[in-house]
Amino acid sequence: MSARTAVVAVTAAVLAGGGTAYAAGAPVAGVSVGGAGVTWGALRYVALEAPKGTAVAQIDRATGTVNGFAALRGAWGIPQVAFDGSTAGISAGGQTLVLAQNRQVFYPRHSRFALVNPVKMRVDRIVTLPGAFFFDAIAPDGSRMYLIQLTSPRHVLRYAVRAYDLRHDRLVPGAIVDTTEPDERMTGMPMARATSADGVWAYTLYYKPTGAYFVHALNTQAGIARCIDLPPLRSQNTPRLAVDGGRLDVLDGGHALVAVDRATFGVTRSPEPVAQSAPKPVKPATSQAPARRSPDGAPVWLAVPAGLVLAGLVLLVVRRRRPARGGRSGGAAAGAPSGP
Repeated sequence: MSARTAVVAVTAAVLAGGGTAYAAGAPVAGVSVGGAGVTWGALRYVALEAPKGTAVAQIDRATGTVNGFAALRGAWGIPQVAFDGSTAGISAGGQTLVLAQNRQVFYPRHSRFALVNPVKMRVDRIVTLPGAFFFDAIAPDGSRMYLIQLTSPRHVLRYAVRAYDLRHDRLVPGAIVDTTEPDERMTGMPMARATSADGVWAYTLYYKPTGAYFVHALNTQAGIARCIDLPPLRSQNTPRLAVDGGRLDVLDGGHALVAVDRATFGVTRSPEPVAQSAPKPVKPATSQAPARRSPDGAPVWLAVPAGLVLAGLVLLVVRRRRPARGGRSGGAAAGAPSGP
């Protein structure tokens, strides 16, 4: 599918609303419910719709075994960060999983994010913010999450990249911008995402209404960003991103159209292929013991394929248990967000 086809639905809204935005990040791709979810090593986390709520399951990628689950009231999903279907929300260290509220309006009065402990598979708390915020990335140690804040209900491309301190439950003042070009206005739609193996760098390919592309490179550990303009890309398909050693490749199929030096951010057209190294083994789940209990303590110990158990699991979880109480941010109890 071409980039132009992918964004035609939002182009009319962009032109009608007018305006531009600083940095990168909007419009946003929404949330993923069902499907592939988000992965961490040998584990996969999938959000599933259920009557009166949502269940998020932890699944062994190799066997399809459901290790554990957590339940929330309301509609939630795994954050989707690009129109190519890329998802995010699990920290590289595996200690924090973020779910985003599945909303029916583009510019809500309040935005909510559920923080799930993926080791114990329980909802720790709900973060509630006034205004329209969408998930973008998370720091490797789970100390910060990065959000896209829409700043105008009438201009869909007027937005800012913000950091939220998860340790102190506060929105960090100010927006994250490219300090080398603080006054340059960027506008675009997120088409593809690639993340470094250590989770430090989140790279997003953006497509402008003008037809140009740029890469937004966000250092989730240091809280800094760079915007990298790309030369015209000759591609019939929507390009994708891949981290290849010390460079970031912009690909059309298996061919690299452009390479970005990850250290200097220099751009090279039609780069030579990088020598292939032996693939790294999948990170085992032993460093994070799979959860075997639901948040209310009920044993799970399921050893059957996920496809045979998830539907019944969702119904049982949502109907039989009440979400854990707690919650510090915005006054909402964990697992039981207040009304809009």
